[in-house]
Amino acid sequence: YNLDSLPPGPAITDSYPYGAPQNYMYVRGDWSGSENGNIQTPYNTVSEGHGAVPSGGQLWLRQGTYSETSNGSLVFDRPLLVRSYWGSATVQ
Repeated sequence: YNLDSLPPGPAITDSYPYGAPQNYMYVRGDWSGSENGNIQTPYNTVSEGHGAVPSGGQLWLRQGTYSETSNGSLVFDRPLLVRSYWGSATVQ
């Protein structure tokens, strides 16, 4: 999926002066520290991020290409908004 076709969202940075909403989860493919889905300690796979986003939440993917083939396929099984930050993100 090429996420460039999604409408532009609000610009975000790697830090917030306030806490992100509970229904936002972040993914950064090159992350290798502890993970809890916030922007400071994001998940490193789309599958992990998707699993943590509640219905109606937002999944934010940092710029890059994500290969989600290890689990077969990725199924978005509930309403959520997928956005990218720091550029475009592709899930293949």
